[in-house]
Amino acid sequence: MPAYYRATLAEFLADEPARVLGVLASRSAQQGFTDLKQRQLRAWEKQVAALRLIAAELATMIPASSGWGLLLEYPIPRRQKRIDAVLLAADVIFCTEFKTEE
Repeated sequence: MPAYYRATLAEFLADEPARVLGVLASRSAQQGFTDLKQRQLRAWEKQVAALRLIAAELATMIPASSGWGLLLEYPIPRRQKRIDAVLLAADVIFCTEFKTEE
């Protein structure tokens, strides 16, 4: 899938937050968004922190969730927009849009 970042929840929790942010920034640049703003980086920092808390809680409550997929910045075909986070949880898909104070 063409998401900027893709991992299982276990891989996401094992990844350093700075590496996740680096992947997001790098993929954004590859897509032609070369003027990445500090505002976007701060928003991603908050999103990654929130998602890590949720992923850790899910791992505790539902051990099988470690294999669930997480996609960050998933492009919507023919729309020129992206979904902030998509969680592929067994037979359920959760699409999440984050709003930050920035």
